[in-house]
Amino acid sequence: MQIGRRPLQGARSTVLRAASCFVLGVLALGLPDVAVWAGPASVPRRADGLMPGMVPWRGEGVAAPLTLPACTNPQLSYFGGPLVQSPTIIPVFWSTDVNATLVANIPQFYADVTNSSYWQWLSEYDSVGLSPGTSQAILPGNGHAGVVITPLKCAPGGNPCNLTDVDVQNELVRQIGLGALPAPTLDCTGNATTIYMVHFAPNVHLSLFPGFNSCVDFCAYHNTGVYGPTNVPVVYAAIMDYFTGACAMGCGSEPTPLGISTDVASHELVESVTDPDIGLDTDANYAYPAGWGDNFNNCGEIADICDSGAVGDTITVSGRTWYVQQVWSNQQAKCTSTGPAPAICSGTTVTSCRKCSCGDNGLSCSGAAAVCENNSGNVLYGACEQCTSANNACPNGASCLQSTTPAQDDVCACTLAAPTGVTSLTESQPVPGTARLGWTYGGTDATAFDAVRGDLSSLRSSNGNFSAATTTCLGSGTVGPIDDASVPAPGSGFWYLVRAVNCGGKGTYDSSARDTGIAASGHDCN
Repeated sequence: MQIGRRPLQGARSTVLRAASCFVLGVLALGLPDVAVWAGPASVPRRADGLMPGMVPWRGEGVAAPLTLPACTNPQLSYFGGPLVQSPTIIPVFWSTDVNATLVANIPQFYADVTNSSYWQWLSEYDSVGLSPGTSQAILPGNGHAGVVITPLKCAPGGNPCNLTDVDVQNELVRQIGLGALPAPTLDCTGNATTIYMVHFAPNVHLSLFPGFNSCVDFCAYHNTGVYGPTNVPVVYAAIMDYFTGACAMGCGSEPTPLGISTDVASHELVESVTDPDIGLDTDANYAYPAGWGDNFNNCGEIADICDSGAVGDTITVSGRTWYVQQVWSNQQAKCTSTGPAPAICSGTTVTSCRKCSCGDNGLSCSGAAAVCENNSGNVLYGACEQCTSANNACPNGASCLQSTTPAQDDVCACTLAAPTGVTSLTESQPVPGTARLGWTYGGTDATAFDAVRGDLSSLRSSNGNFSAATTTCLGSGTVGPIDDASVPAPGSGFWYLVRAVNCGGKGTYDSSARDTGIAASGHDCN
């Protein structure tokens, strides 16, 4: 299940070094620097002899085993590798022969499961604050429409067909190169965020390595390939047919083939998220770039530990109910499909909460607290804040004041007085019927400007009453210029005024009388 190894932690190279595996060849796909490895002599193994991430096949006619996998006292550890932070899940159907019920339902399952109670407690496996680590949080995912591919091997037709894992990787890379599949994307930490969930037709027999065969040894697995000149990881799962194929028995105990399919898919999905680069680990045990796994008792990955083959739990999202497999919780010390979802750390709340990552910016870190403090030296590291020293998201010239104690938040503070300089206006006509308002400012303390417009006839008839004559705020907190396409009534005209603004307040429209009148008009750009 391992496909080469990245040579240095945190680095992506154009040629992977194979520590104990053999090269099968460079793909002749018109894509530079793409290589595939398989069959390492030394890889992590579970106590039951299977590779990490495999769903075992339990025998023809056997719907459920009597015991849990051969594993005692499981304890997942983190090995510093990437997670999939906000997964975009691509359902890939290997030809038009994939079961129609699966094709119609599985994309919705993927969209639902990563936004359900099954997902939210997986934050206990975040890597934020862990060293070494990738500072990623396991966040809700994004569904994607299913993609039916036309593969070079095992095309439609129904005849028995043999594939290897290398064939699967080759085809994924080819389909990405053709544009049929979206290319893998990276998150804000520079790690892959795309997962390809590959579903096969019933006539397909798949061999992972010699001695590991579908519907003889396994029902599904997940793995890692590489794509493109920078070897972006291709995170994928291979899931067999459970409707009419050879794996129709021995892969689960749910009452329907679709239920077995979603149960198995949930197993591979959570492991693809918590240990996506396992295919690049060629050590005899879990080691970087692996994510979460068990080296102490050879229990495998998060879902391997709890893969009993029994009927899974159910989740319900928007009235839709799906079967899912239980997975291991270190914090709860049990197999489960639910758990506590701690609140995200925010401001002065830095204990009994989950640390945020850059993936929370604009999502969990929202409103006034728009960013995640990513400076590990800051006392509020991992908290959603109003601003950070890294991006200083403060408006109108305010500065981000860094806290020195957890009793204080990092806040935007202003050290400026309100602007006092005079604004000089110019007007031009870039196109017929449009007035362009520009200005120059006689100071250095403005960060933005307000602009108002009024009716000249009203100003004249009211003897200079700006309360009655101000009609429109043309721009609030703008840097200009402003185009005004409105046309005054025949025999009248428009007047314009601009004032400077900064975090200390608003300047003047050139006199206190004007300021008072414009404020009373209701069009003051406040």
